[in-house]
Amino acid sequence: MRPYNIQGKTLEFGIHLKRTYWGKGIAQEASQAVIDYSFTNLEVSSLFAGHNPKNRDSAKLLNKLGFKYTHDEFYKPTGLQHPSYVLTKEG
Repeated sequence: MRPYNIQGKTLEFGIHLKRTYWGKGIAQEASQAVIDYSFTNLEVSSLFAGHNPKNRDSAKLLNKLGFKYTHDEFYKPTGLQHPSYVLTKEG
């Protein structure tokens, strides 16, 4: 979690796992705990997330977690337009 839009009370959500841990459900379980904590304890209004357009597994995870695609956003480190998503407390 890191600030994304302070005025809008939006944090940026991200998760990184070593390949060894892929496909074991760890990302979904850990992500749900962070999401629940963010809305309950940090009182954010929404969470933003993006992923490399080549990473289809990240897209699947974000969709499972309830994130909704909103737009593509340029991400300078990769030089690519990354699919971007938002999750609100209401879902």
